[in-house]
Amino acid sequence: MLKKVISLITSAAIMAAVLVGCSCSGETQKATSSGATPNAVNNSAVDGNYVNENYKYKLTIPSEVKDEISINGNDSIVTIYNKYVKELNAKDEKGNKYEGKLGTIWAENLNSTISFDDYVVLGKDSNRQYVFQYPAEQQYDPKDKKAKENYEHTKKYLQEILDSFSVG
Repeated sequence: MLKKVISLITSAAIMAAVLVGCSCSGETQKATSSGATPNAVNNSAVDGNYVNENYKYKLTIPSEVKDEISINGNDSIVTIYNKYVKELNAKDEKGNKYEGKLGTIWAENLNSTISFDDYVVLGKDSNRQYVFQYPAEQQYDPKDKKAKENYEHTKKYLQEILDSFSVG
């Protein structure tokens, strides 16, 4: 129970930080330094290559899903979404939004202990470890067949995206 509460609090903190950062969804390929908002990192995703210019890491988005993926970020946190589900703005019966989130990446101090479930360390540099956390809650309306199919299609490529992670 305590792990679940900590995981939910961590996810909420990450999402709050993401909301104050830049929004590159829908215009991911056009996100450049001239399009960045205050506190935002100059990020780019051109031809399926995502570059975090602040932390100098890269991801490759497979051509099969590059137009279906949305990447939002600020100076330290990046969230990968299924664009279709995110843009639906659907909510469950409690009013919680189905975000279409595939997961979140952030930089953590090398000496930090990560105390929540559903994460993987993607890589390390001399100062940081780069952590990916899978979403803990349902990300699409299970009654919406098209949303489910769209989300599950992009999710099939998530491991390939994570395997492409490189620092430098």
